[in-house]
Amino acid sequence: MIYTIDKPLWKRHFSVLAHDAKTPRLVRLRPSAADKTPLLSLHAGPDTRSPVLATTYIPFLSREFYFSVGGGRWESMESAFGPGPRHRWSWHRASFVWKRTRSVAVEGMTISALSQGNWKLVDARGDVLAVFTNERRCGRCGRLQIRVDYGSDFDDMVLMTLLTVYWSGG
Repeated sequence: MIYTIDKPLWKRHFSVLAHDAKTPRLVRLRPSAADKTPLLSLHAGPDTRSPVLATTYIPFLSREFYFSVGGGRWESMESAFGPGPRHRWSWHRASFVWKRTRSVAVEGMTISALSQGNWKLVDARGDVLAVFTNERRCGRCGRLQIRVDYGSDFDDMVLMTLLTVYWSGG
């Protein structure tokens, strides 16, 4: 599944459109940093009246993020730095890591050698499960390709963890 992710200038939301869908989904950013509401809220439709599918919360000055899908329990994602930033999270007892990449791209796209905004999601075996390729155009963030079919909840988790990494600056 390939998603196009846009963020209109001066707006507090992302628009996420699956390539086989007609209606985009909205990911709303919280109004202010001091607010205790979730940083990101994924809605099932194009506006905030649509049901919330997933949320992300980042405590102030924390290296740990929290996210939930479908009102379920909160999971955590830790930021680790070393030879490049990494963001590790688990779901249903499986572990995943977002890593920067310059070698893997979404189908049909290429990566600039200077680009820092490309990510791949790998599992414990090192298999690439998803790829985000950055697009530097006004209002466009990039494209996300999920290469496995683990269900819609997993797709929502991948999307929310990626947007959290993207919004926090990686």
